Amino acid sequence: MWIPEDFIVQITQSAPRTMHCWIAHSFSENTFYLTLVYGDNDEMERKRLWKMLVSLEIGIQASWLIMGDFNHLLHLDDRIGGLSITQQDIQEFW
Repeated sequence: MWIPEDFIVQITQSAPRTMHCWIAHSFSENTFYLTLVYGDNDEMERKRLWKMLVSLEIGIQASWLIMGDFNHLLHLDDRIGGLSITQQDIQEFW
């Protein structure tokens, strides 16, 4: 699926746990943004990540794919075992 010659990848921002890229398909000229995330275990660091993602959104005028390990849950029933969580715990990720 991925043939390197078919894509132009430009890293526009990188940090220890994120990388933000602009990607263009050479033949179709379609473009999109890709942000790769590896979420921190620390709640305050994750809050910084959410704020960074919101600030990135402001400058994006194309399709945007965000993927990775956010180290957080989107829904209460996503948790299997471990500590219980509340709706308030996942609110910022929403």
